[in-house]
Amino acid sequence: ASTISSTYAVSTSGDITDSGVITVTGTTTLTAPGQDITLNNNNNFTGAVTITNGAIDAADVTLTDINNIIIAASAVNGDLTINTTASSGNGNITQTGIITVGGTLTVQAGTGDITLGNAFNNDFNKVTITSGGDVTIFDDVGSLVLTGASDVSGDLTITADAASITDDAGTTLSVDGNTSITANTAGSSLSLDSGAANYTFTGTLTFASTGGLDDVTVTDTTALDVEGLTLTGDLSITAAGLTQDETDATAELTVAGTTSLHDRDALDRNRRHGVVVANGRLRLVSRQRRSARIRQAD
Repeated sequence: ASTISSTYAVSTSGDITDSGVITVTGTTTLTAPGQDITLNNNNNFTGAVTITNGAIDAADVTLTDINNIIIAASAVNGDLTINTTASSGNGNITQTGIITVGGTLTVQAGTGDITLGNAFNNDFNKVTITSGGDVTIFDDVGSLVLTGASDVSGDLTITADAASITDDAGTTLSVDGNTSITANTAGSSLSLDSGAANYTFTGTLTFASTGGLDDVTVTDTTALDVEGLTLTGDLSITAAGLTQDETDATAELTVAGTTSLHDRDALDRNRRHGVVVANGRLRLVSRQRRSARIRQAD
């Protein structure tokens, strides 16, 4: 066990590991070009942590903290795993600088909040949210891929500022609060339905784009409350019930391409009878005959 009452800096040509608890009251800088960094004991990094692995070889980084953790400007060529649930903790995960991850970013905060937001030009390749309260993930560079098993007990906000948002086969995601998914580049698509994917959106689901979305595909194991959306391409939704709120002027779905609504239980759009405006082809599949309000545009 080690306690450092000031700044802590480690630079090596080999791996960085821990054999006991590390407590640092100041900032921490970890430099291991092309090597792995594994600090997975019940550590406590009070100040911001900077990770520099360089671009020699792929390297994986694991950081465990019993409290909140702050990630400063960091670059990881392999996977980055951040865990703040050690010793029954539920620490928040935040940042003070750009984070670049070449592999998969895995964040685990229990009921703590995860805020890796739009103040920084983050570049995440793939993301798994093992656990978190309110979660904000912002990727400013390329496509963002959801992978693995994710569980969010609060609200989830995901933004890809420069490309589309997709998922790997077998991805699972459960969100107890509301979900907002944004892809800002014109013509971007949102696809949350890869093979055997399993999604549960308990609250409302909102898709957005400043540049205009092309295609949106989403699957939900429960009833899905869809907010307003305008697409230049196709819309495909599979859920155990579809609802909208007609009292909300922004709740209308406008689709230029083909609209496919596959309701596992019932096409029951009568939570204030939502509206779909279908400019292209319209395909409805429902196990039960229930009410729906659909308007085919001229």
